[in-house]
Amino acid sequence: MKLIHVYAPTSSRQDEEVEQLYEEVQRQLTTDCHYHIVMGDFNAKIGIKSDEQERATGKFGSGERNERGDLLIEWATANNLKIMNTVYKKKISRRWTWQSPDGCTRNEIDYIMTNRPNIFTDVKVLNRPDAGSDHRAVMGVIRINVRKDRQKCLSNPSKRPSIEQLVIKKDEFQILLTNRFSTLELEGEDGVDEMNDRITTTILECASEVAPASKMKDSKLSTETRILMKKRRMMKKREVNNNRDIRKNFEYAELDKTIKKKPREDIRKKNMKKIAETIENGKSMKRAKRSFQLGQDRMLTLLDKDENELTTQNQILERVEEFYGELYDSNNGIEISTKACDLPDITAWEVESAVQKMKNGKEAGNDNIKAEMLKEKCLEYNIPLCVAFVDYEKAFDSVETQYILASLQDLGIEDGYVDVLRDIYTDSSVTVKLHKTTNKIRIKKGVRQGDTISLKLFTAALERIFRELDWQDKGINIDGTRLNHLRFADDIIIVADDAKELEEMLQALADESAKSGLKMNTSKTKVMFGPLTTPCTVKVNTKEIDAVEEWCQFTTAITKFTQVLVVLVYGRHSVSPSN
Repeated sequence: MKLIHVYAPTSSRQDEEVEQLYEEVQRQLTTDCHYHIVMGDFNAKIGIKSDEQERATGKFGSGERNERGDLLIEWATANNLKIMNTVYKKKISRRWTWQSPDGCTRNEIDYIMTNRPNIFTDVKVLNRPDAGSDHRAVMGVIRINVRKDRQKCLSNPSKRPSIEQLVIKKDEFQILLTNRFSTLELEGEDGVDEMNDRITTTILECASEVAPASKMKDSKLSTETRILMKKRRMMKKREVNNNRDIRKNFEYAELDKTIKKKPREDIRKKNMKKIAETIENGKSMKRAKRSFQLGQDRMLTLLDKDENELTTQNQILERVEEFYGELYDSNNGIEISTKACDLPDITAWEVESAVQKMKNGKEAGNDNIKAEMLKEKCLEYNIPLCVAFVDYEKAFDSVETQYILASLQDLGIEDGYVDVLRDIYTDSSVTVKLHKTTNKIRIKKGVRQGDTISLKLFTAALERIFRELDWQDKGINIDGTRLNHLRFADDIIIVADDAKELEEMLQALADESAKSGLKMNTSKTKVMFGPLTTPCTVKVNTKEIDAVEEWCQFTTAITKFTQVLVVLVYGRHSVSPSN
């Protein structure tokens, strides 16, 4: 850890002196160190955050920003530092750090900055002790997980492969993998875990050999900006050596103005380029936005069961642990029995198919292997129609595990596979990380998110629910065939020819779904009436379901369903009820 204490020149001094100070501090920051903390009197007012793209400041500032504040923000952003005073919400009376001799003016000009915001739990101004100064002391509270950070320091980042380079060099990676696996001993008396370790090690070694991670950090400043900064330093050095006043050099002044604008422009261009690449490649926008942030956003408040506001980190952590403990708790009394049986070997095709379904861009598991390393007629009718768009509360987290296993048996899945899945889901647990990690929370229901088989398991549970419903005579008649629902995963549409029948079907679905642990979200479930149907009130569990007029508001989640329904209700050439 490196602590750097700063006392910046006052506002009466020239900007060049301030820049010289920042350049000196920046040189100290370039040395290799895990934690950098820069603190002291910066004689700058950064005020309230003026731009949501500012990465160096938090949500909570005070006062107005001056020119020195702009300079400090630009410098902190360029050096990947977060001004921790702005991260924590405080009263205005507990924010100012300097008071004028006459006591009329109070400003916040003393700050604590760091490249590791996650180690801080609080930053506050102290009223006491009185040190006989016009400044008040600023205190930062730090909590470091020494064991975890020590492991990070000991691990060699250069051995972690670069996924981007691996995609470019995929042919070379494939050849190397083929050669290594041809000599890999996987036969013998070793168990599954030992074989998995050898396979994992081989993949990681090949990936690191083909595409080692670059040791150079991705600079936020463009090459042009760094050249201009170097030119400014050389110009300043030349003027000082010749005993000339740098402030009278017009070329230097213009260059200095240009450089002050450049860092913000570079960061915005870099962010826009990242967003464009994300959109073009169909990657996660949430993940891209997260990369723009400095550190992690911290949850500052949370409501408890009685909607009382919790503000301390420990209270928030306890509430999170309580919420997920209740969410994943199960009181389902379903019991299933299975018989021992021999299962066929998993084929190479099955492994390849499962790998191809894995999503790119996801974090690696305990083995540090990412998915990228493993991958190499509508009829026209105009008929009365009522439609319900069903929404479940936390569907994938709420479905009972035993109900899923029973559903698989109903579908004729062999008991051996059911036993494997039961073993996978037995004694599962999860932890939530805020300012510290919660205790282990037992997972007694739900499907594993991100697992390629989870969607199939959830679909099996839904299949059992709908098989239990007596809907043979429900829905609308299309050429002698009854259409009463459409579904994909947890996106479900219920179809009926009048409102009363729709209400009966929704209530039956809610009752049957409850047996599996699924709860219909009546506030998000919606109904829609076709132009040939008289709208009326529809209720589920005595709660009225909202009616909507435009199908298009559901197209994001269930586009294909609504396209089919619009053709049925309005004809092939119609695009919305208004037509």
